[in-house]
Amino acid sequence: MVSRFGPAAWPQQSSARAAWVGIGPFGLLLFGLLLFASGSAAGRTVDNRHPMDGPDAELRLMRTQAGFRLALRVNLAWLDEEFDEPRELRDEVSPEDREALRDLFAEWVSEQNLLRLDEQALRGALEESAWTDADPERIPYYPRNGARALTYLDAWFVYAAPNDLESVYVHWPSYPANPVLAGGPVGAPLPADAPRIEVKAVLLAGPEERVETLNAERPEVRWRLPQTSGADHLLPLPAGPLSPAGLGPLWGAALGVLVLAGWAFRRQPLRLGLAWGTLALAVWAWYGTGKANSPWDEAAAEELLSTLHRNLYRAFDFHEKPDVYTALERSVHGDLLQSLYEQIHATLILEEEGGALCRVETITPLARSVAPGGRSDVAAEDRFRGTLHWQVDGILHHWGHSHRRRQEMKADFEVGRVAQGWRLLTATITESKRLPVAQDGLEGLPARPQQEVPQQGEAF
Repeated sequence: MVSRFGPAAWPQQSSARAAWVGIGPFGLLLFGLLLFASGSAAGRTVDNRHPMDGPDAELRLMRTQAGFRLALRVNLAWLDEEFDEPRELRDEVSPEDREALRDLFAEWVSEQNLLRLDEQALRGALEESAWTDADPERIPYYPRNGARALTYLDAWFVYAAPNDLESVYVHWPSYPANPVLAGGPVGAPLPADAPRIEVKAVLLAGPEERVETLNAERPEVRWRLPQTSGADHLLPLPAGPLSPAGLGPLWGAALGVLVLAGWAFRRQPLRLGLAWGTLALAVWAWYGTGKANSPWDEAAAEELLSTLHRNLYRAFDFHEKPDVYTALERSVHGDLLQSLYEQIHATLILEEEGGALCRVETITPLARSVAPGGRSDVAAEDRFRGTLHWQVDGILHHWGHSHRRRQEMKADFEVGRVAQGWRLLTATITESKRLPVAQDGLEGLPARPQQEVPQQGEAF
């Protein structure tokens, strides 16, 4: 669709008149150089490494217990292409304009049948909306659309749907011309055959995250919904270093031999000797394996602690807070659950991107150590303590590009066997630092200031 808010549609500012008094040869030469420089700048093409300098739209669809929650984000350049809604200022949106554009967009969404089940369209309701203003420091890097490329409307819609769905169709109908791919001078009209934008669709259900690219040739995708609860997403816990199953066979054998001895004592000395000999053999076998003297298994303790730790991050693959809590309960005991949730959440969140949450890609162990015993007052039959040093890499597929985060951390843990099984009893951060990492899809753009690195003990 041709923009109805192009440069010709906006009032042009009058240029200041220059008074030329007493211009000599040097002044004429200088004036000629200035004209040459301005003419060269007007004909210069824009670096195509600025992928966001144009209309932009993205959707994030989350499966919920009630149906679906659809988050849509469109920038002002996209809204200007889609709606004929005049404004007083080209690059600014007044409170009245914001309300009008939001209502137009909500009406547009209700008419487009963005979600459907085979032939049945789902009807959504606007839940909330918010505007994000342009970052003034980044506007100069968007010469085509300026603040219109960086001003965004976010809108969330809820859709009721049955719980037993196998799939849903996701549709997006609008793909304005992409001025960056079209090239050409800034302000020049775009050709009719200019390339169209693409729209990223992020589909979320349980621990699953799927990213699809929609375009004019492929405006719809069928999303086959996962049919599992996601409980098998967590790693199974190993037996641990002090599993009670290790003592069971010994005590069972001892009890059996004692019963046999009582029976033999009544019968004859030969059977009594056989019974006591069997008991002695069992005790010798137990001590011979070293389990009676050394029940501590360091390798098993390390594997158990590492598994509990990996499951902490796997819990955040779920996208709804109740599901995250349910998954964390498989690794964490008592009041530590709320604390660890907040700490891990703080390391994965991108405040500079509206509070969006990174998805953990890899956890790289750097060092680990364990030792028997513990000092916490949490009631547990068996316990041990350990230290982990690791690096976690996360990624956020966010509005047409990706953000990466890398964090290096060290923490002390205490692990105990409670009624539900082995759980983390305590966790204390000793080191935490943000590491630089290359960003995807942002070449040629200045990096946004990163958050201050959390101090020790503040973030997991």
